[in-house]
Amino acid sequence: MGVVELTRLRANAGAEAELAANLADGARIIAAGDGCRGVEVLRGLEAPGELVLVVEWETIEAHHAFHATDLFQHYRASMVEILAEAPAGGHFERVASAP
Repeated sequence: MGVVELTRLRANAGAEAELAANLADGARIIAAGDGCRGVEVLRGLEAPGELVLVVEWETIEAHHAFHATDLFQHYRASMVEILAEAPAGGHFERVASAP
């Protein structure tokens, strides 16, 4: 079934485009990780400085293993200066879906 990771990120004022570009690059990095099924980056319509990273993993263990890699740690460090606050999120399992 898979695990869905949702992470909400908020950019510092004036860094909205930089955060979006960083997450777009990060999506390609994450998508190459073992156990990653897909990645989406969503921008808030009411608050363009808020973005949501949606990643589907085969297992929660695959997600944790990816976060332990040097590649992820380097990517994460590149965002520190453009974030207004620490990212917030969690892991979810799909209960239902419809086309």
